[in-house]
Amino acid sequence: MIEAVGTVREVEGDAILVEVQRRSACGGCSSQEGCGTSALGKWFSRGTSRVRLRSDLRLGVGDLVVVGLEEAALLRASFVLYLLPILALLGGAVTGAALGGVGADWPGVAGGLLGFAAGLAVSRSRSASVPWGTDGGVVLLRRHDRPTTVTLDPGPVRITTTRST
Repeated sequence: MIEAVGTVREVEGDAILVEVQRRSACGGCSSQEGCGTSALGKWFSRGTSRVRLRSDLRLGVGDLVVVGLEEAALLRASFVLYLLPILALLGGAVTGAALGGVGADWPGVAGGLLGFAAGLAVSRSRSASVPWGTDGGVVLLRRHDRPTTVTLDPGPVRITTTRST
């Protein structure tokens, strides 16, 4: 189970709306400047996601909760978002090349582009129609306890130096 901390934004009976900050997969990496994945994450990241869930807990607006995503749901979403457009591109290119005959490359290229566009459209419509909540693989796990801030005071510090010769 993949876990994330979110903030309750709305409470309506036994349903809550949770806002979760999106994090890049390599957000803590030291080589972010030269990494292509980090650059793509900055361009395409939307910042936050909102999820409507059922809750048996007594929660209020502003409470922190831990939500989880099942690994199987992540694999299904990855297939729809990444693999489906690539397969449609390849299928369109092969179909275009077969219909275009020998000696012309443009039918294969056009078929690939049309297939890719169709794959992206299907992927987008599938991701927009996925019901959030337990059916989408996202579940409310528990209330998140706010971290307590502890100030450490080392007291007076005595520095001694020794000199060796």
